[in-house]
Amino acid sequence: EFLVTWQAHGFDYGLKAQLGDEQRRGVHVVANCSRAAIERLAQAVDRLVVLEVWAEPAVLAQRLAHRGRESAKQIQERLARAGQPLPANVPVIRVNNNDTLAAGVNAFLAAINETLARTSAS
Repeated sequence: EFLVTWQAHGFDYGLKAQLGDEQRRGVHVVANCSRAAIERLAQAVDRLVVLEVWAEPAVLAQRLAHRGRESAKQIQERLARAGQPLPANVPVIRVNNNDTLAAGVNAFLAAINETLARTSAS
């Protein structure tokens, strides 16, 4: 059973329905999701906040090329999708991932703490 499903990069992905159950019980849930599934996810759960982890296109292109899993064409397609807007009805916190891994992790943790502060205040 899945809360939402989507396809990306030639693969099928999904978030377990159990995550929605946990969230409804008041547990904070962190999950990795495609921007293509965010609208459906927003309809499936309450209090969704998106942490958009992003890097400048040149940085992202370099990282993807270094991984060696995608062709140059696939990298360009991925970069084009990364610029697509997120749903206007969902709060978004952008997490800068242009720097080192440690800096990205720290920025992500700070965003989680910001999200917890927002949801606790409301």
